[in-house]
Amino acid sequence: MISLCPNCGHRLNKDLVDGITQCCHCNRVFSSNLFNELLSAAWEARKNDLTPYAIQWQTKLDKDFAHFVHYFIVVLGYSHDEFIALVKKFYVASRS
Repeated sequence: MISLCPNCGHRLNKDLVDGITQCCHCNRVFSSNLFNELLSAAWEARKNDLTPYAIQWQTKLDKDFAHFVHYFIVVLGYSHDEFIALVKKFYVASRS
């Protein structure tokens, strides 16, 4: 589930569970794939300093992905651009 735009972190008018939508703030179009779910969860964690369990509860991510987001965003303090680069490496590797 995506509540915040994975690109700019702006709250969406309606949570995206499945499909595609456009952010009314940055006007970028995105889908509900794992890549964008992780980026959106990173914004949630960054804005609210969430625990792994709160990330999992708010975003409906798998426990392991919630811990992944928490570790790199909250613990290590990755910027959005650093996290995008990390997730791209992870996402491409998982699809190979």
